[in-house]
Amino acid sequence: MVTPLMRLVATGKADLVQETMDFRVEPKAVATLKGKGDAKKRTGILVPIVVSGSFASPKFRPDVKGIAKEKLQKQMEGVLKGKEGEKAAPSGDTVKDLMKKLPFGK
Repeated sequence: MVTPLMRLVATGKADLVQETMDFRVEPKAVATLKGKGDAKKRTGILVPIVVSGSFASPKFRPDVKGIAKEKLQKQMEGVLKGKEGEKAAPSGDTVKDLMKKLPFGK
């Protein structure tokens, strides 16, 4: 699906014989419509949706697990790469040590 302000990417599978599906629909925002004469910046929270169940009665739910996993992965990449010119984490660091470096770690 393509709209002026959003793109949707769907991944998953559908069983045509059993008439069941299991998809993850992920929205991607378009920052501006600059080429269309609009320069307003657009922001917001885009929540992936999991669509599952039968064709006759599909179930829709936010992919909270996927959002948390992506956020944690980005945080860990930042810790491992180091921030603002710091050295990357030494290979001897334990997971416990790395978790302490996260913003919510103590």
